[in-house]
Amino acid sequence: MYIIAQFFLTKGVMKVKKKDTSVEIRDLVIRHYKEGITQQEISDIVKVKRPTVQKILVSYNATGSIENKKGRGRKPIFSNMENQAIIRMVDNNPKFSAPKISNEMEPKTGRKLVDLLLEIH
Repeated sequence: MYIIAQFFLTKGVMKVKKKDTSVEIRDLVIRHYKEGITQQEISDIVKVKRPTVQKILVSYNATGSIENKKGRGRKPIFSNMENQAIIRMVDNNPKFSAPKISNEMEPKTGRKLVDLLLEIH
């Protein structure tokens, strides 16, 4: 398996965002490990780097699971109810601008929309 990297330019520094190892690969690593195969041999068989194999094993031994941890990633800014209210507002008046929606929602949510991009399906 190949790691797909996306490059982002942040404040003049290049950052690499790596794709997670698939659950199937993690499952293979665990099965081989339980058969008594060394980390380096597993790395050669599964075609991932040895530190990746080690990371999978450490995570598995700590949690007992090969699944991704819940609650990862950026948290949503608004709840589903708030999102629905914004969509209803735009459905009722499609000419509403983002600043106008922001001003309408701020008293209700206590948060201000910044650079809102709405896609109406």
